[in-house]
Amino acid sequence: NPPGPTHLKCGWGQLLIGGIVNTKDFTSLAISAILFLFSIQYHRGKWYGSLAGYNTMPKDEREYIDIRPYVQRTSMVCFSMGLLFLAFAFEWWLREIDPIIFDVILCFSSIFAIITFFRMVKYAIMNGRLE
Repeated sequence: NPPGPTHLKCGWGQLLIGGIVNTKDFTSLAISAILFLFSIQYHRGKWYGSLAGYNTMPKDEREYIDIRPYVQRTSMVCFSMGLLFLAFAFEWWLREIDPIIFDVILCFSSIFAIITFFRMVKYAIMNGRLE
């Protein structure tokens, strides 16, 4: 056996902040970071082209649509989903501190995500964009 720590024999990417983590945690952390990035960019008024349907519209039609309210709601949905994925990324750590902490954080972040999603859908329905 080669000398060195035995916890590094688990495979690449298994060590994070002194603990053993699996690929689900890394995937959740990466998705969370991407969602936070989209949320920040939408909030700043950037990346409108990544919204489905808006990027395929002709420029003259884009001038008549006030996209800002949709982008604000999409930003909140991305942020709330980012929080949810962040909770999953640190599930092992939160459960180690106290098992009930993860459940409480998961409950509140899920409720926040559901509320922000339905607020976005309600806004789209009330403004005639969905039928």
